[in-house]
Amino acid sequence: MRDRVLYNRPFRPNECLIMIPAPGGVSLRPFLPSDGDTLIEIFRSAIAEIAIEEYSEEQCLAWAQAAEDEAGFIEKLSQNVTLVAMKAGRVAAFISLEANGTIALLYTSPTFARQGIATYLCAAVELLAQGRKMLTLKAEASDCAQTLLAMRGFVPMQRNSKFINGQWLTNTLMQKSLAPEAAGSTTQH
Repeated sequence: MRDRVLYNRPFRPNECLIMIPAPGGVSLRPFLPSDGDTLIEIFRSAIAEIAIEEYSEEQCLAWAQAAEDEAGFIEKLSQNVTLVAMKAGRVAAFISLEANGTIALLYTSPTFARQGIATYLCAAVELLAQGRKMLTLKAEASDCAQTLLAMRGFVPMQRNSKFINGQWLTNTLMQKSLAPEAAGSTTQH
């Protein structure tokens, strides 16, 4: 049980988010340090097999190099609120939310792609963010993730180009308001 840490605090056996059932046999649980190698592999394979539809091979190789510092990658996952989606007893996808309300990572194993798992992860993070009284969520969405986030109510704010490991990669800063709608309110702030 040593590696069972939930969001930088000891794991509690009855933690409320240990398993959240979802349609299609998907369940969510918090990231465990022992997940590190599996999530790195999902990160790399999602880039190699899914992102290649929108980016060149050279861009994908440069992007995947972000996981070369495996200890640093795992540390980032540990510092954030990271949820892991399980299906058929296997890790299918993960999402990582920074304390400032930024979705830092959202990756699905190619084996489980386009089955609604990333959508479910987004919905779970939105609920977590609302519970933490966050007013907005942000994401620097790859060209692959923009449609998914737009369907979840994220709005494009600005197009970005970043020079990463010798390649220019583009993404779009997207934002979603989590503030409750003040329907019919005439109060001004």
